[in-house]
Order: sequence, then structure tokens, then C-alpha cells
Amino acid sequence: MKLSALFFAISTTSATIAPSVHYLTDDARASLAAELKQWKAKFGSIAKAQGLLPPASNAHSLADTVTDELQRLLNNKHAVEVARKNNPKATFSTDHKFALMTEVEFATYVKGSFQEGSRSLRSLPETKHAPTGPQAAAVDWTTGSCMPPVRDQGQCGSCWAFSATGAAEMGHCVATGQLLDLSAQQVTSCSTEGGSAGCMGGWPWYAIDYAAKTGLCLESDWPYTSGQSGDTGSCTNNCARKK
Repeated sequence: MKLSALFFAISTTSATIAPSVHYLTDDARASLAAELKQWKAKFGSIAKAQGLLPPASNAHSLADTVTDELQRLLNNKHAVEVARKNNPKATFSTDHKFALMTEVEFATYVKGSFQEGSRSLRSLPETKHAPTGPQAAAVDWTTGSCMPPVRDQGQCGSCWAFSATGAAEMGHCVATGQLLDLSAQQVTSCSTEGGSAGCMGGWPWYAIDYAAKTGLCLESDWPYTSGQSGDTGSCTNNCARKK
């Protein structure tokens, strides 16, 4: 899914421990508090609307709440530092709406939209591949023209749909040289193969089967709306589909 690099950065907190905010110097704590204030000004509203802020507790005083927020931000800043050190060619940051989430909270948010089910290989017809020349030992896909942009599923558990459209976009581009922007909303609203249920989660491999059978509309013809509404939407758009 589109957030794998972010998940990696946050997940490193399980293997490394950030310092406690209680042991920061006054200057360091003030600097962190300023970063938190800037983060709230930039991402606070959308994080609150999408339920990405730390859970409220009546048992916490205002001071405890602020300390908890500072610790969460510090934890993820530390995780980003570790991720950068271990992966110098990748980009990691806390400049996003997930910066106050714990590893468990973020994993629950991201993974919840992938349904569990059989992943056994299906019987596929034999295909003939075009002859190719020598292949490179490694490929940096981020520098190529066939890498779809990072997308945000919003308040809908539709990362399975984005996984499918992203795979279809890249596959089409590798074969034709043209990178399309395909409709994740169509897949979210229409792909029910294998029990996929829109914003309640689904299977990307069944969604790819759906795309192969029916074709997909362009994002410009069927834009993504479930991220704002949290609703799966209706499968009613009759736009032209590409296969």
C-alpha cells in the first residue's frame, strides 16, 4: 500500500527506544513543543477529523495530555532517524498527519482494510512472453516514469483498492510506456469478488481480477470520494473503461 515507507519508519519504534521527554533539557523540550505546535497548525484539523489523534482520557490532566503528545512526536522523530540511518537512499519524515500515532495504532489503521482469506495460487493459463535482452541486477523504480504517486485512502478502508489500481497502472506503463491514473473509487465501489466490501476492506488480488474482466475508468472520470465520506459509494458510473 501507498504508506509502506511510513509504516516502516513507525515500526522501527519496536526495535529502538526513544528518550523520555521527562529527561529532555528545558531547551530541547521547548523546541519539541514548538514542533508540536507547528504540526497541530498544519495537520491538527485533518488528524482530528480522521480520528488520528491520541485517544482522549478523562483521567489525564492537560499537562499529561501534552506530555503524551510530546512523547509520541519524539518517538516518531527517533524512528525516522533510525530509518534514515538504515535506509540512506529512502526518504522519511514526521511531516504528515500520522506523526502522533503509535506503531500499534498506525498498523491497525493501515492493515484493517486488508481482508484475510485464502491466498492459494489459482490455475492460470500458460502465457508467452516477448523475448527480452539482458536484465539489470537491480532496478530503482522510484526514478522511473512508471511509478504511480503516493495516494491517501482517507477515512475509508480501501487500501486494497489502491493496491490493485497501483499494480494495474504500473503494469500497463511497463507494457506501453503510458502511466494512467486509474479510478480507485470504481474498485472500491464495484469490486465485490471474494467478499470485498468497499470501505470495510477487501482483497487486492480479487480486485485485479475485477479490473482484468471489466476494465477501469480514469480517476478524472470517476474521482475518489470515499476518503472524505467514509462511504463505499454506489457502482453506478458509466464512464469509458480501459483494459
